[in-house]
Amino acid sequence: MGGRVTSPVLVGRRAELEALRAALTEIAPGAGPIVTIAGDAGVGKSRLLAELVASIRSDPPGPRPVTVASAACIEVAAGELPYVPLLELLTNLGTDLAGPAATEASDLAGELAGADAGAIAGAVGTSLASAGAGRTRHLVRLHALLAGVADERDLVLILDDLQWADRSTLDAIAFLASRFAGGSVTIVLAYRSDDLHRRHPIRPWLGEIRRRS
Repeated sequence: MGGRVTSPVLVGRRAELEALRAALTEIAPGAGPIVTIAGDAGVGKSRLLAELVASIRSDPPGPRPVTVASAACIEVAAGELPYVPLLELLTNLGTDLAGPAATEASDLAGELAGADAGAIAGAVGTSLASAGAGRTRHLVRLHALLAGVADERDLVLILDDLQWADRSTLDAIAFLASRFAGGSVTIVLAYRSDDLHRRHPIRPWLGEIRRRS
């Protein structure tokens, strides 16, 4: 499913919206969960994503109920504020959940919010292996939470402005993409194609994601 919808220029928003809705239901067996939207700044990607969220909520594209959560990356110096878009996703997702799932979303967001503090602790004594194990536990918990939600409903996660994503967030997306295939979880990624200069770090990452999907 990776790269199933890639739009270098967004013209005719209704057609693009219908193509996205179709992509959410046309999941081939074994296909990855990634859908990408690319376009220059100002062509309407964020507006399209907002329309997609409203459309999914008012008229689910498949037979099952759908939960949709969205977030956006922010432009900060490299290495700062890890997982910020995932915190926003978990917070928004938690508003649609109840019981243990809502509690887990809140608890996991709290732990990810402290990830930068953990990195500082690692610099003054915690081993790199321990820090890596902590990140792995977070990702395993995130996968388990999303998989549990997807057992009962389709799940659409939308991440805008991917060109500003931090390394930790990219690693988390890659981790999830490798574990959700041909199922009920879709990850929609939008980015500014005009920002991706030849040496932009996201270029090889996108290539790898598409190769896996």
